[in-house]
Amino acid sequence: MLLAALNIIHQKHGPESLAWVSLTGIDIDRRCARMFPVQVLSGLFVHQFQLGELVSYRGNTLGDPAEWSTVCHYSRRDLPEQPKPADHPIVKKAVAEAIIKHTTNDTTGQLALF
Repeated sequence: MLLAALNIIHQKHGPESLAWVSLTGIDIDRRCARMFPVQVLSGLFVHQFQLGELVSYRGNTLGDPAEWSTVCHYSRRDLPEQPKPADHPIVKKAVAEAIIKHTTNDTTGQLALF
C-alpha cells in the first residue's frame, strides 16, 4: 500500500515531490519490516528519485509503541550531496570560471585544468 501511495504522489505531483515525503511502516513480522525499506529504497535507486525520509519499525501497531524496534531509518539529509550533471547551469558556470582563471600563455596554466 505504501508503494502505491508513493506512485500516486509521483503521478500527481512529479518525482521532485517525493523529496518532501516521510514514509513510516510498521510490521510485527521481522522479515516484512526489513523487506519494506529494501523494496522502497531499491525502487528509488533504480529510478534515481529522492525520498525525504523512510522509517521502518518492527512491532505491533495495536501494542505499546515503546516496544517497537527501529529496523531502518533513512533520511536524504544524511546522504552526501548528489553530483550535478555536466549540463547543469552551476557546473557550466564553474567550468567557465576555471577556464578564465587558468587561461595563460604558458602551458602550465592550461595543464592545470586537467
